[in-house]
Amino acid sequence: MKQSLTFLFALAQVLMINAAPSWYDEAPKRIDSLRKANFVLQILDSTGQPVTDSIRVDLAKHKFVFGVVMDPETSPGSLSWDRATMYRYYNAAVSGNAFKWSGIEAQKGVLTYEGFDEMLQWCERVGWTLKGHCLLWNGHAGNYHEVPRWVQELPTSEEAKEACRNRIIRDMTRYKGRVFEYDVMNEPSHTFFLTNKIGDSINWLSFKWARQADSTAELYVNDYNLIEWDEHIPFINLVRKMLDNGAPIDGIGIQGHFGGSINTNDVKRRLDALATLGLKMRITEFDMDVTAQKVTPINQAMYYARMLRIAFSYPQITGFYFWGLIDGKVWRAGSGIFNINKEPKPAADSVYNLIHKEWSTHLKGVTAPNGQFAFRGFLGKYHVFAKINGQWKEFRIDLDEKVKDSVLVLRENEGMVPRPRLVKGKLIAPRIIELKFDKKMADPSAQKTNFEVYGRVKNTILNASLKEGDSTTIVLNLKYDLLYNYYVTVAYMKGDQKAADGTSLDIFGATPIENMLPGIKSASTTPDGSQIIVRLNKNMNEPNQNTDTISVIVNSIPVLIDKIEFKDDSASVLLITLTNPVKFNDLVYFNYKPGTWSTTEGIALPATGNILVENKVPNAIDNANSSQIEVYPNPVKDILTVKFAYGNYQISIYDMLGKEILKTTSTGAEIKLDMRNLNKGIYFLKINNSQNGQIQNFKINKL
Repeated sequence: MKQSLTFLFALAQVLMINAAPSWYDEAPKRIDSLRKANFVLQILDSTGQPVTDSIRVDLAKHKFVFGVVMDPETSPGSLSWDRATMYRYYNAAVSGNAFKWSGIEAQKGVLTYEGFDEMLQWCERVGWTLKGHCLLWNGHAGNYHEVPRWVQELPTSEEAKEACRNRIIRDMTRYKGRVFEYDVMNEPSHTFFLTNKIGDSINWLSFKWARQADSTAELYVNDYNLIEWDEHIPFINLVRKMLDNGAPIDGIGIQGHFGGSINTNDVKRRLDALATLGLKMRITEFDMDVTAQKVTPINQAMYYARMLRIAFSYPQITGFYFWGLIDGKVWRAGSGIFNINKEPKPAADSVYNLIHKEWSTHLKGVTAPNGQFAFRGFLGKYHVFAKINGQWKEFRIDLDEKVKDSVLVLRENEGMVPRPRLVKGKLIAPRIIELKFDKKMADPSAQKTNFEVYGRVKNTILNASLKEGDSTTIVLNLKYDLLYNYYVTVAYMKGDQKAADGTSLDIFGATPIENMLPGIKSASTTPDGSQIIVRLNKNMNEPNQNTDTISVIVNSIPVLIDKIEFKDDSASVLLITLTNPVKFNDLVYFNYKPGTWSTTEGIALPATGNILVENKVPNAIDNANSSQIEVYPNPVKDILTVKFAYGNYQISIYDMLGKEILKTTSTGAEIKLDMRNLNKGIYFLKINNSQNGQIQNFKINKL
């Protein structure tokens, strides 16, 4: 019995150990300790008396750097979506290629600062810092992006060393007092051109020159595979050698180009080793090899959130830069948090929710009789709103380690009238957006070009006006239609829009607005062909009075409609009964012309154009191989093969809206159709036998 009890006690200890929270599980506690502090605000009126009334405290910008790589805006408006979206998600930037030596001086003496200057001016205007990446890249022989050709072709090591010194002194002097952080040496433990040409001393001389040029800037040494793989030991040894030789290094840049997964324990172990250098650390170029490694959108979101939590909860890490924003403009395919249609991927939601919701401070309360309001909040810049003698005052303050655990006094005469804030935006018609603010606004007509509207492309704003009877709402009229399934954002990144009381509207990034438009999600026949089922995205009012605006077209001919009603008491599923049923080989479309049909919220259904109806009459859509035609593979990713038994065939592919996107003919036994340039989704393959007139339709799933 005693032996059994001993065994049970030992087992219980093992279970308790296994149940202990992991280092990663303890991240919220570390974040609370590292990134937050206790603050006390005291509100005093104009006579110096404490105020007991309502107060609201909002974090506006983290002290911790959440940054993103940036490229120059080469033509007006070309990157407006990028910048507006960056501003919503992040608070700092790092240059991609514009500041590299090859970006500034690809040819000796020919200096091209325009791209970096444009980015820096934008960052200064919106209150961001821009990191200079990079002053020197140790580089590979023959790679002129890393080290310019003219530098590689210098005949002597002394000439190469002098060129490096001139590059650092010249460009850091140019941006002194404007750029406060540099990657001085890039990838010195993996690339060796400069050290082979000049000697190891270039690694520490570069930092000495940088400190000479600007004593206030933070100086980093940047490298890769420090946390992705076990290649950190050579880097640590090199940095120690640099420090021993007097290199004034402030921090290490950890690139973080991961493959298809992120192992928390491995990352933590490598960070611990790097931390022994006693320097600040930044995650400088984070991304994952999403497409090549077939990382799913959900896993991408999970890994991005994991890496953010690791970094934000690690004591020595002071910043985190993403190496890309949108697919199609990223270094590694698929690593953006937005797809090419400017729609957020799950990773965008996980990143935004962490930075701006879970790790943010938004509090409401009432000050105590002594006018004080105590709270614990994240370090950063705050907007504080206090009600004093019946009027709201706004204060913009820094809350950091300097003022924690002390009383920060806010006096009435130091406050300002609160600026207007966007409450909500709505798309109420294909070309009409309403922006609701928290106060009455001034005439916006002169500011129309300063608002920006994005669907899948930037939309032109024809005019801006106040809503009739409601001056808290600005109405934007657009040039192009937006559709019900578009992700729509509005930004205000420059301008002088005023409220009615004369206060100025703060800029805001690409803010999602509510798309209230109704639209057709799908349309299909019933198996007997007697009815058309139309599924909408919104609940609709009764359509009976709109029968003249709804039509069904079969083989290019409008057909008679017997009845229109909701299906099974569902206000979003329409059932159209036809006078004569469709047959298996009919090509069917649904069409709605502008009428009075609207959602239960009163938003009119826009004209739909011809929407292809999925014909579910037996044999009309039959993906099983027939004796005459074989279609494979289905689903298809790249090449769709169609095999024929005999005859001449006309082949067409239609999208879900009935638009013909491919047409060809075949007289052979087989044809291969290239599907690689088509977007993911459902398509219809129509095959017409020219000899007997028989038509077969196949539903194709494009991956």
